[in-house]
Amino acid sequence: MKSWEEWFTHHLNQYPTPWAYLFEAVAYMRPVVEAVRKFCAPPADILEAGCGIGMTAMIFASQGYFVYGIDEDEAV
Repeated sequence: MKSWEEWFTHHLNQYPTPWAYLFEAVAYMRPVVEAVRKFCAPPADILEAGCGIGMTAMIFASQGYFVYGIDEDEAV
């Protein structure tokens, strides 16, 4: 089983730049952000269980939410 760092590095290396990865992540999460916004407009608190490195948390924070992330892996 790969560590989160190995997994992330492997996937990040498939993109020409880290920005390309970030752009795709934001586009992928757009429907989720829009669905959450329908029920809970920012500013609001969001708890993300299993947040990993915090990519989704950063996307929600950039939209004006206050995000609290927890993950069982203390390394992240």
